[in-house]
Amino acid sequence: MVRSILERVGGPGPLADLKGSFILRKDQVVPVDLYALVMLRDFTADRAVELGDTIVLPFRRQNILIEGAVFRPGPYPYNPTFGVEQYLALAGGLNRFAQSVDNVYLVTPSGQMKEFGPDLKVEPGASLVVPERNFSRSEVVALILAGAGLILSAATIFVTLRK
Repeated sequence: MVRSILERVGGPGPLADLKGSFILRKDQVVPVDLYALVMLRDFTADRAVELGDTIVLPFRRQNILIEGAVFRPGPYPYNPTFGVEQYLALAGGLNRFAQSVDNVYLVTPSGQMKEFGPDLKVEPGASLVVPERNFSRSEVVALILAGAGLILSAATIFVTLRK
């Protein structure tokens, strides 16, 4: 049984995702609610273990990872009262290469992507992603001016050679 194996190894670690644990058995996944088993002492949640099984306890990240076009990307402590805007402010806000806040999306710990909305709930272990623009406004203007300069230089050389 899973409970007896956990007792032999000293129990789950403090950062283990007890609700996301499972048994990997050949080509199938058998979910195990270790929260009910370990914390609530509900022995009906215990599962039999067979030879060759692997008990998987995923790591539960307790922070929020902010990535992309912000001034200070990286991990930040989870705060249950914070929304997307507060986490973006912690990361220094959007930089000049960022797309608008409407394009920000959240990747949940289970891998699900959620688009930005005023009621978007941020949970521990999630990642906030701020997409970057392809070019900033100043870069677009610089490219246009450089292209115009090349065309003007080519026209001048062409006129000079024709004389």
